[in-house]
Formats: sequence, C-alpha cells, structure tokens
Amino acid sequence: TACLALAAIHFLIWCQRRAAWASLLFSLTATATTLVAAAAEAGTNDPAFVVKSWRTIDGLPQNSVNAMAQTPDGYLWVGTRGGLARFDGARFRTYGLADGLKGLSIRALLEDGEGGVWIATRGGGLSHWRKGVISTLTTADGLAHNDVLAFARAEAGGLWVGTSRSEEHTSELQSLTNL
Repeated sequence: TACLALAAIHFLIWCQRRAAWASLLFSLTATATTLVAAAAEAGTNDPAFVVKSWRTIDGLPQNSVNAMAQTPDGYLWVGTRGGLARFDGARFRTYGLADGLKGLSIRALLEDGEGGVWIATRGGGLSHWRKGVISTLTTADGLAHNDVLAFARAEAGGLWVGTSRSEEHTSELQSLTNL
C-alpha cells in the first residue's frame, strides 16, 4: 500500500505538471513529423518505410488525434477532439454523442483486456465501449469530476482514474473497482 500511495502522489504531481509534459510532447511530435516528412520527400524505396495519413475525408471524426489503442481483435481505436473512431485497416467506424459518448473530446484510450476500450473524455466522464455499446460513468455515478485526464489499470480489474477539479485547479486520483 505504501508503494501504491507513492505512485498516486507521483501521478498527481504529473497531472499538475502536464502543461510542461504537453510542451515536451509537442516538441517530440514536431521533431518526429519533420523526420517523417524528410524521409518521405527523399523518396526512399525502402519497403519497410511507409507513410500514410488519415483525415476527416478518410473517415476520422476530426483531424486532431489525441489517443490511440489497439484491441486484441486487431482494431485500431483513435480518439480525436471530435469523437472516437475504430479502424479496421480499410475504413473508420465513428462513435459520437448519438452512440452514447457524453463528450466528444477524447483524451486517452485504454484497451480493457476483454475486447473493450476505456475512453477518457473532456467533460463527458469515463466511457467504456464493449460489444458495440458505450456506457458512461459521470459525477452522478460517483466519478470525482467529468473531466477525465488519464487512467491506468489497477489490481483485481479496477481502474485508476485521474480527473480535473477545476474549482481548485488541481487534479484528483480516484480508484474505481467492480467495473
């Protein structure tokens, strides 16, 4: 339990410093984008190197991708600022408010180990897709805040959930079990 408490403290500190991490991530992303663009412009003939991008015209709900996860059945799940998409290798199936999401801005995705996907939303709580059905936990269900920042698996099938607490400009870590 001492290790778990220490991990929770580190997670809270990380959440409070996420602006610095976002800046670093942006820098790394910009560098990676530059390298990929340079390799693509060089016209490399290496068959192991393929550059392909997808946008809204290809079926994404929105062009800004915030999160990705892959389920054991091979689907690639993509979280954007405009909703969720499942990619089968050829086309996207999108999910939005009409499908059960309470918020369209997806912050994080996590494969649940049983073929489903956990979905962290900005302002829409914590959603879960399983067998084509999206269910959502919000503050009405005991979630600390509907702005979910991050999550991680806990022991015994639980989930650690990091949420915002906007009135204090801090973050809160919550353990959910029996999900």
